[in-house]
Amino acid sequence: MAYLLDDEDMKKRAKKYIDAIIVGQEEDGWICPCSKEERDRYDMWALFLILKVLVVYYECSKDERVEEVIYNATKNFDRHIDTFTIFNWASTRWYEMLIPIYWLYEKRKEDWLVNLSIKVRAQGFDYKYLYENWPYENPSSFGQWSQMSHVVNQAMAVKSLTLFSRISKNDEDKKFSEMMIQKLHDFHGTATGIFTGDECLSGDSPIQGTELCSVAEFMYSLEHLIQITGDVKWSDQLEYIAYNALPAAISPDM
Repeated sequence: MAYLLDDEDMKKRAKKYIDAIIVGQEEDGWICPCSKEERDRYDMWALFLILKVLVVYYECSKDERVEEVIYNATKNFDRHIDTFTIFNWASTRWYEMLIPIYWLYEKRKEDWLVNLSIKVRAQGFDYKYLYENWPYENPSSFGQWSQMSHVVNQAMAVKSLTLFSRISKNDEDKKFSEMMIQKLHDFHGTATGIFTGDECLSGDSPIQGTELCSVAEFMYSLEHLIQITGDVKWSDQLEYIAYNALPAAISPDM
C-alpha cells in the first residue's frame, strides 16, 4: 500500500520492519525469531510468511539486499527439513513456500530449488487425499477446531496443487482447484461466492457468515490461479467475490 500510494512515511515504516528482519538473519541463513535450541521444534510456517513478505517488498522497492537474504534463508530451510520435517501450520500451508522458491528460481536457475519444491510437497499435508475422501459435508460443531477444516487453510490451499503443477507438469494437479472449490461450494457455499467459516467450515445456511481473512486469502489464491492458468473463469470469480463477499466483510455494520 505504501508504494501504491507513494506515501513516504509508510515506506519508511515498512523499511524499518524489513531492516529488522534482515539484521536478525543468522550467519547460517536462519531468519526466524527463535533460539538455536528451539529450532528443531520450530513451526517453519513463519519462514514462509517472512519470505513472501520479502518478495513483495523487493518487487515494490527493488532493495538489492533482499535476494541474498531469501537465498540464504531458503538454503538453510533446505538443510533444516532434511532432519526436521515440517509440521503443524507449515504442513497445512506448505504451498506458500513455493512462492518464494519460484521467485528465487526465476533469478537463479539452480536445480536444488526444484528439488526443494518436491521435498516440501512430499512433507506437506495431502489436500488431494482429503478432498477425494471428503469428511466435512456438515457444519463444524461449536468449539470443534481442526487444521483440516480450518476455513482459511481451505482458502489458501485452493491454489496448492496448481502452484505445484509448475513442477509436476501434471494437468490433474492444475485441475484440482476446480474440484476443491466445487466441493467447498457444494457443502459450505454462499450467494456471495465465498464458503462459510467461523474458524472452521460452517455449512451452507444463508445466515452463516465467514471470516474476512478467508475472503482475502481466497482472492489471493484466485490471483495465483489466474497467473498460472490464464483461465478467465478465475478472473470472473475473483471479481464476483471482490464486489460481493469482500464489501460485506468490511462494511461498518459488520
